Amino acid sequence: MKLDKKIKLSTLETALRCLLRNKMRSIERTARNVIELGTSLCSETISELQKRELHKELLELIAQGEDSLEEIKNWIIEKFKLKD
Repeated sequence: MKLDKKIKLSTLETALRCLLRNKMRSIERTARNVIELGTSLCSETISELQKRELHKELLELIAQGEDSLEEIKNWIIEKFKLKD
C-alpha cells in the first residue's frame, strides 16, 4: 500500500472517531459530514447527485444500527474507492 493511501486511511479513522462521537445530536449532520470527509479523501470527482444518494444510503445504514466505527469506515472505503 502506498504511503498516501495509508495516510488517507489513518486520517479517515481519526476523523470518523470525532464525527461519530456526537452522532446522536444530529444524525443528518453527521452523515453529511461523513460524506464530505469521504469526498475530500477521494481522488475522483463526486457529483451532488451522487453525494445525495450516498447520504441517503448512509442514513439507512445508521438507522439499521450499523453505525460502528469499523462498519462505517469500511463503507466509506468501498464507496469512495480508497483502497487498491
